[in-house]
Amino acid sequence: CCIDEFDKMEEQDRTAIHEAMEQQTVSIAKGGITTTLNTRAAVLAAANPAGGSYDPSRSPEENINLPAALLSRFDFLWLLLDRPNEEDDRLLAEHVLRVHQTKNHMGKDEAGMQDYESNPGVNDPLPSNVVRAYIGMAREYNPSVPEELAGHVAEIYSNMRQGAHGHQVVTPRQLLSVLRMAQALARLRLDSHIAKEDLDEAQRLLEASKSTLSAERAEERTDATSAIYGRIANYLIKRKHALSSSGVDRLCFADIARIVRDANFPCTDKQIKEALTEYSQLDVFQLDGFDILLHEDGDAFERMSAPPPKRARV
Repeated sequence: CCIDEFDKMEEQDRTAIHEAMEQQTVSIAKGGITTTLNTRAAVLAAANPAGGSYDPSRSPEENINLPAALLSRFDFLWLLLDRPNEEDDRLLAEHVLRVHQTKNHMGKDEAGMQDYESNPGVNDPLPSNVVRAYIGMAREYNPSVPEELAGHVAEIYSNMRQGAHGHQVVTPRQLLSVLRMAQALARLRLDSHIAKEDLDEAQRLLEASKSTLSAERAEERTDATSAIYGRIANYLIKRKHALSSSGVDRLCFADIARIVRDANFPCTDKQIKEALTEYSQLDVFQLDGFDILLHEDGDAFERMSAPPPKRARV
């Protein structure tokens, strides 16, 4: 089942699709007849971000304007960003123009035709009757996990739990996603048993899909945290003697926020506090609440002058 504009569904449709994905059934009540039908089908859906552009600082649920309970029913979520790229944009424009001029949707240019002629059959689509027959054969198989791989399945789940970070939460539902994908891979081979390679590939696909969702937010957070640290460090280093001679023993949070923020860097209080907490854990800052403590021995300024410590990637 392929659904486009998934984010444009009405609330009634969302309720219906939620039941179909969760329980594999659809309840119908029309003309005095109430019944439940099976919906054993995979769902492939595409959605666009609210407002037309994806905001990396917000969660996928906020960007797509869909409830988290519905998104969690999908085994894989892939974030595809339209980034400006001169070479890719040029190739796409040439392809669109070629299709418009020649009505050749395969988009074979002169070089492409030469490659096609030297490798006949490479780009030929499979006949639909062959695809239907293959899918029909694959559906006859119901692969299961052999007893000897039970420990490997438990290890995969444990590794997923240990590797979760930030806003990511790993539940048994993610393990079921791995098992379903491993079953699908085994069916492709027309095999009744799931192999270790199927489980590993399913885990890789799940991790790859999660990385597309977290990479943008992690990159933004890393850049913001580093920028906040840099501004605080520059301020303390430049005013080392003035602060030491004045007897000031702390830099309060209100002053820190004023130092960090400007028109070109409108960070939030939450981002500043996260940066202070992270660098205090690295023993760069000593905090009292969210005030930076300054000592007469100059240790705080010495730590500011040293190269910033390596931070763990989020």
